Amino acid sequence: MQDEPFGFDLSFTFQINPEHPHPDNYFQNAGFTLYSERLVQLMRSFDVKAEIFPVIMVDEQENPRHDLKYSVFHSLEGVQDAMDEEKSEWLGDLDIGVPRLVLDCRKFEHRPLFLCNHAFVPLMRDDLRQEIRREGITGFEFLQPERYHSGSYGFAPEFGD
Repeated sequence: MQDEPFGFDLSFTFQINPEHPHPDNYFQNAGFTLYSERLVQLMRSFDVKAEIFPVIMVDEQENPRHDLKYSVFHSLEGVQDAMDEEKSEWLGDLDIGVPRLVLDCRKFEHRPLFLCNHAFVPLMRDDLRQEIRREGITGFEFLQPERYHSGSYGFAPEFGD
């Protein structure tokens, strides 16, 4: 969630299982967002502010996988005050969560991609979402903001979609 540049170059190596799928939005649990080369280009075309750090993908024997072109995508868009706290029934406590997410579209700049305050959920403008679908970009699931809610500590329940 740091919206300032790291201030130095980073070098990353990620070990992957070559038998698993390799989506464009590659989920991993190290706290960094991995985007494919084509997803990075799409984000740039929408002027999403970010730092990009190349990644070396390796298999279990640490052999480089040059066919997998990924980068760490560090968004610099930051957190925006997008939630209508009253209509969302926000009680001011992340430990309780957000009963429902209602946006106040007058309060924030409609950037292509950013984090919503309090919920810290990424929000994406519809034109970017449509282009992701049109381009066949993989690794995303979309949920309309009004369908979003979170439980304790911000963990989202199953939405059944």
